[in-house]
Amino acid sequence: MRTLDISIEDALSAELEAVSRAAGMTPAEFARRATTAAIRLHKARDAARRDLAGCSAAPVTDEEFAVDLADLERVDDEAW
Repeated sequence: MRTLDISIEDALSAELEAVSRAAGMTPAEFARRATTAAIRLHKARDAARRDLAGCSAAPVTDEEFAVDLADLERVDDEAW
C-alpha cells in the first residue's frame, strides 16, 4: 500500500480523484481510509499525552482504536 501525504481539507475534488486513482482506490475508499488513519492517529496522540502527563490511565486498547462504521459511511454520502 502506498503512503500519500495530502491534506483532505486542502484538496480540491479533482485532486482527491487523482490521488485516489494513483493509490488504486475510489475517492470514497480513499476518504474512508484517510478518516480511519486520522482517527487512529488522534487517539494515539491522546494516549501519548496521557503518558507524558504522568497519568495513571490504562493503556490504550484495540477497542479504543476501533472505528465506528457509521462514521465511515457518512464519508460515502458526502459529495467530493
